[in-house]
Amino acid sequence: MKTGLTSITFRQFTAEKVIELAKQAGLDGIEWGGDIHARPDNRERAKEVGELTRAAGLEVLSYGSYYFVGKGSDFEPISQTAEALGCSIIRIWMPWDDYDYASHKEEIDRISAIAASRGQTLAFEFHCKTANDLVSRSVAMLNCFGKDNVKTYWQPPYWPQTPPDSLDDLEELVPYVVNLHVYRWKGENNDRLPLAEGARAWANYLQIFKTANAAILEFTRDALPENFLADAKTLHELLAKI
Repeated sequence: MKTGLTSITFRQFTAEKVIELAKQAGLDGIEWGGDIHARPDNRERAKEVGELTRAAGLEVLSYGSYYFVGKGSDFEPISQTAEALGCSIIRIWMPWDDYDYASHKEEIDRISAIAASRGQTLAFEFHCKTANDLVSRSVAMLNCFGKDNVKTYWQPPYWPQTPPDSLDDLEELVPYVVNLHVYRWKGENNDRLPLAEGARAWANYLQIFKTANAAILEFTRDALPENFLADAKTLHELLAKI
């Protein structure tokens, strides 16, 4: 499994600084976010960011887009930006507070065809208040869409689940997961804690999802580089035991 950093962890830094930190942490690559560092309205910059990433010996693991299904947005610029970056995985989102995933099948058919024409895979953010917030819903949704290039991310839920997913439940999601978002959040305020404090849980998660493409660090305590580097060290240690 590859290791990475999602650039939204450090929205305050330039792409060049994010690359420097990922390199320093000994990671394999970066997921570039579409809000700051690789905007779909500036594909020339996205191309440059992709080239800078590879020049540093890193891979562009994925494009973290903010394409929301059901919004009537144009997917073509998203796909083109991922191509400019030089990556084949695009993170997308199901709409907020809308669990009727079947009603979006026509759109998924359309955008997955655009992605397939460029050899790209779409992967939904696993997130609260979307139809992709519980293993059972996720599996049913992806089977409904029935596309080989439509998959999902996974991250440990920080939101209430009814019923909560068990480790056995997670096994059902394994064939559909392309990337993991790795973090340690806890408490009512979702406080960001050192990844080491969640090492036991993450040892289980990484073992279950060991066939995923990448484990991508997302957010770190106080958005400080030194805390990120400590989290990266923990991730390397956990993966070394799998």
